[in-house]
Amino acid sequence: VIQEESNYNTDAIGDNGTSFGLMQVREMYHERRMHKLGCTNLLDPYQNVTVGIDILAEKLNKYDTVEEALTAYNAGDAGAYELYFSKGIKANDYALEVMEIAENLQ
Repeated sequence: VIQEESNYNTDAIGDNGTSFGLMQVREMYHERRMHKLGCTNLLDPYQNVTVGIDILAEKLNKYDTVEEALTAYNAGDAGAYELYFSKGIKANDYALEVMEIAENLQ
């Protein structure tokens, strides 16, 4: 996920300034989660990965496959449903790329 999201750049800022750090977390959607985890700075690598892993763990517990969880991580739950799952698509290009990266790292 980190390679695909930021190519390991701890200072990465994307999505027109709304996604931050290694895992490109959007604070506007995860303020409550950040507070719960005691994270205040998404450009701090430890805090960013803490929040990102929590998001990913939630998706992995919610969906049947890793590919679906990754698709939801990338598009959000509503976006993943609207753009992919409702059309019978279980993985977007992002999810497939992350799975390929993971396979290559092994």
